[in-house]
Amino acid sequence: MIEDTDVPNSDPSAASEAATANAEVAPLDQHCIVVGMGASAGGIEAFGQFFGAMPEDSGAAFVVVLHLDPTRESQMAKVLAAHTKMPVVQVQDQMRVLPNHVYVIAPDCDLSVNAGVLHLTKPAEKRGHRHPVDVLFRSLAADQGERAIAVVLSGTGSNGTDGLKEVRAAGGLILVQDPQTAKFEGMPRSAIAAGMADHILAPNAMPAVLGSYFRNEYIAEPHGGEAQGTEAQPLIDQILTVLRTRTGHNFSSYRRSTLQRRIQRRLGLRNIGTLEAYLEELRTVTCPPEIPSL
Repeated sequence: MIEDTDVPNSDPSAASEAATANAEVAPLDQHCIVVGMGASAGGIEAFGQFFGAMPEDSGAAFVVVLHLDPTRESQMAKVLAAHTKMPVVQVQDQMRVLPNHVYVIAPDCDLSVNAGVLHLTKPAEKRGHRHPVDVLFRSLAADQGERAIAVVLSGTGSNGTDGLKEVRAAGGLILVQDPQTAKFEGMPRSAIAAGMADHILAPNAMPAVLGSYFRNEYIAEPHGGEAQGTEAQPLIDQILTVLRTRTGHNFSSYRRSTLQRRIQRRLGLRNIGTLEAYLEELRTVTCPPEIPSL
């Protein structure tokens, strides 16, 4: 495993002040979107490109896991802070997740999220056999379910791929760095080979896709899909007819509110803005998408 060990020592007092301020905020906004991000070798450069293009007011929280030398303190938070106006802090145990913040893993720790709170634990595996990105992604899938978002950037090996399988099973969104833009291709190619990528992009192109996804009704309003009204019914009926014709799957027995929510989810995953556009895609694609999961 190649580790990013060229990150200098951090300022413990600054991290402590950030943690104290974080602990005093109002209760967690349950609608806060949490984006889990993983990388190893070459990840510093990729994260810099990503956050350099990410707006500071997206409403999301970004949880960053990078392989660090466990024997040294990290200044990764300060490095990333140079690329964004969002507050960037190194995680302390029991830190609450807030929108428009960036949270960076501490050295020699695994990082997980539960009920919007970050937890640090000592790795059970020996150095060289640790998979901290998998730990984060698995916890994100369990905590966020269908609203989980995972991003894989430059790195060696397959760290992250197993965790992505749980994000995919939960119905979340997965972005993977285009290997041609990665300093080290191992992690992106592993995720792609496993069929886990919804979008394969350069890091600086990912924020635009995420911004569109954040605005999707399914993500922005967790219960919004149940309130679309009768105006969407004719289009939903047409979508169900096309699905039945092209795939043999009949979804007509599903509750309308469930269908609306699931279709909105598909629009978000495929970065499609309207039901009309989704219907046209279903009619014209050569190979129907993986519709049974809707």
